[in-house]
Order: sequence, then structure tokens, then C-alpha cells
Amino acid sequence: MMKIRALSANDADAFKALRLEAVQDAPLSFSPSTEEIDSMSAEYCRAQLNAFEYRTVYGAWSRNQLIAIIGVSRDPAKKLRHRANLWGVYTKPPYRGQGVARALLEAVLEALRASGDINTVTLSVNVENMAAKRLYGSAGFVSFGVQRNAMLVDGLPVHEEHMLLELVRRPALQRVA
Repeated sequence: MMKIRALSANDADAFKALRLEAVQDAPLSFSPSTEEIDSMSAEYCRAQLNAFEYRTVYGAWSRNQLIAIIGVSRDPAKKLRHRANLWGVYTKPPYRGQGVARALLEAVLEALRASGDINTVTLSVNVENMAAKRLYGSAGFVSFGVQRNAMLVDGLPVHEEHMLLELVRRPALQRVA
């Protein structure tokens, strides 16, 4: 049975291990390098997981093992806090194709809807990661552009597709002439 919940400082070791696995497994999909993850202190990892209003990491657990993660961040600025950004989405290979990422994404989107103050969710995905793009598209995300050379990994340019989901559709402001 799988359990989904926000991670806490007590999950720092599991989080760091899964982030390290993610950057080793898919270096073209994550901005931190293996060396950067390796150098994170236990204190830094715990601080990263202290859930607060503008940054939370959610995880999917199976048999007391962290099998998938997704980060959510928001800008605290008054004019920007209506939007959230998803980052660091990763599922351990043995659990792929079993609906784990979908369940985790749906749980996070439901939490964002329930917050009542988020109306836009964005993310960036490697343009070549077709499985992730299909997952996000099936959840209602639409592309709004590609950033060429978003990352350089060992000299290789990586392009990222930016995607957006409107949780609440609002009419555009009308300008008075």
C-alpha cells in the first residue's frame, strides 16, 4: 500500500538518497549535479524539508521506503503568490508505470486546489522526456514555450519545455480606452 504525504525534517536522509538517485539516473532532467547533492549536509536537507507556506516536498512511500518525490514552491510576493511551481519530480524505476507519479501529482494538485489561493501551476520538463510530458498533459498542463539551453550537462545543451495548469480560470482584465 502506498502512502502520500508532505516530507518533514525526519525524512532528510531518504530525501537526499532519492535526489541523489534521481540525478544519477536522469542527469539531463535535474539541475543539481551529483556532486552538489552529495555535498548537502544533513542540516541543509532537514532545513529544505521543513514544510512551510512557500515550499513543500511531497513523497510517496511504499513499505517505509520513499519511492517518489515532487517539490512545490511559491513566491511569497503578494502579486506572485497565486502561482506554484512543481520541481524535482522523480519516481524510482521499479515503481514506474504503476501510477505512482500520477497519484503523487494528483495529490499535490488537490492540495494546491484546496489551499484556495493557488490558481496557476507551472513546471519545466526536458523536451525529450516524453513519459513526463504525457503525464503532465493528461493532468491538464499545456505547453507555453521552450527554453533552449536551459541547462548544460557535460557541455550538452538541454532544452526545457515550460508547462502551465490553470486551477481556476479567471477572465482577463479588460482595459478601458
